[in-house]
Amino acid sequence: MPASASALWTTKAGATILDSAQDIFASSEMVIKRKELQLSEWTQLRENQILFTCPHLVPDPEQAKVLLKPGCTAIA
Repeated sequence: MPASASALWTTKAGATILDSAQDIFASSEMVIKRKELQLSEWTQLRENQILFTCPHLVPDPEQAKVLLKPGCTAIA
């Protein structure tokens, strides 16, 4: 399926395609990531935002502290 047809299909289904991860974090109530957060994404979390991801908190306790700061709900 051409990219334009795919974009049309997702828009009709109610999805919005955004240009950057920054736009996604800024406008989403819930962020679902297949991988753990990247350092550049830690500061983009905000209060009452839901994060569903696979964090590796045991070897990276700093990431656990960062997840607590903004008051988001993080689900592993």
